[in-house]
Amino acid sequence: MKLFGKKQKENIICKKKETKIQDPFLLKEIEKVKIEMDTAYANFQNVMDPDLIDCYIYESNAAQKRYHFLLKEIEKVKIEMDTAYANFQNVMDPDLIDCYIYESNAAQKRYHFLLKQLKGAS
Repeated sequence: MKLFGKKQKENIICKKKETKIQDPFLLKEIEKVKIEMDTAYANFQNVMDPDLIDCYIYESNAAQKRYHFLLKEIEKVKIEMDTAYANFQNVMDPDLIDCYIYESNAAQKRYHFLLKQLKGAS
């Protein structure tokens, strides 16, 4: 089991910069999850009870995994939304227009769902 992978946490920050997430709500929620990870780490540093040590290790690792998962899923959905929009812009067939509208709406719904999940993680 990893014990508060600080190097991994630095990579999380770099990865966030690479993905260039511009949604202010999403960035705020990501920051909340990062604060949760930092709080668990700080609590871990100051606790003496072995049961609480394990608790804070699990809390931190769970927050990190959730953070990674949500970032990956959100990035996938953003790509889906961009692709559907680009396809919609370049198609002339009415059936395909409907198809790309549905794809875009589905991706937007998933994006909003993931935002709610990220909010729940914080």
